[in-house]
This record gives sequence, structure tokens and C-alpha cells, in this order.
Amino acid sequence: MAEVTRDGWIALTAKILGQEGPSALTLERLTDREGQSRSAFEAQFRSVGALILAVAQHWSDTESTAIAEVSRAPGSPVERLWAILGLTGAADPPLERGVRALAADYPEIGDLVRGADDRRERALAVALVEAYQLEGPEARHYARLLQALHIATSTRRPDEVVAYVSEPVRALMSLLDSNFPVS
Repeated sequence: MAEVTRDGWIALTAKILGQEGPSALTLERLTDREGQSRSAFEAQFRSVGALILAVAQHWSDTESTAIAEVSRAPGSPVERLWAILGLTGAADPPLERGVRALAADYPEIGDLVRGADDRRERALAVALVEAYQLEGPEARHYARLLQALHIATSTRRPDEVVAYVSEPVRALMSLLDSNFPVS
């Protein structure tokens, strides 16, 4: 059997984390699952902790790329705002839930999660400023409310995300539309 590549270990670990949670991320579990030896694992990562950090970095990079892409997409500012909001639950909610759970035990992962949250919140604030001409602090407050709804979805099963978040988002957007009409 061929040795698993660095990206292969990251993909496997992301899958296990999303399906089984942080407690399943042991060297034995990972190597047994792929029929690999400890030395094959150590050829790619010095420890399970290093692999877990790489998985969190992968999640953070993927999140950042998705936010950047929709933030630069063609369309009106309101359409871009809705595109950012539409990313909730679109990528890999179980992986996000797992990474957020790991953040409690790994300070480096906590930093990655906060960074991802801050990037999404800034993108939302920029879209709110562009769409509704809100002042900076006010846009940040609405962005934080929308981001809090995004984070809250990580406690939901993937099939519950849309139902959980759609009405509160519509209510906030309706409030914005009525108080800050788009010209």
C-alpha cells in the first residue's frame, strides 16, 4: 500500500473530525484507518497535534478563500452580502464544528478560528457599508449579529442549518431594508 501524502492525512483527519469528533483523532485511529504505520505518519507530521493544526489551517484557508471570492463577485452590494450569508452551511459544517471544538483545547486553533471569524465579520461589515451606507461601527454591529448566527449554526445538524438561520437573517435584513433603504 502506498504511503499517504500530507494532503491525504489532512483530508482523512478532516473527514474523521467531521464524522466522529475530536476524540477520534488518535494516532492509532488514523494509521489503522489507512493501514499505515506510525513511521509513515511521522514522515508527514511530527505529531497528531501538528496534523490537527494543519487541518484547522486548511479549514481556515478554505473559509477565507470562499469569503474573498464572494466578496469580489460581480453584482450589487446587496447581492454580495447575500452571497456571503449564503456561505453558512455551504462548505463542511461538521468540519467547522470539529475545528471550533478543538479551539477550546488548542490555542493556535483558537487563533485560526478567531481569524476566520474576523475575516467573515469584516467582509460582512464592508458589504453592509456598501449596500446600506452604514457608518463603520453600526456596520460592524450588524455584521457581528450576522456572524453570531453563522457561528450558532455550528451547533446544528447540516439538515437544520437553513431552517435555523433563514428567518433571523431575513428579519435582520428586513430591519436594514426598512431603516436604510438602498437607493
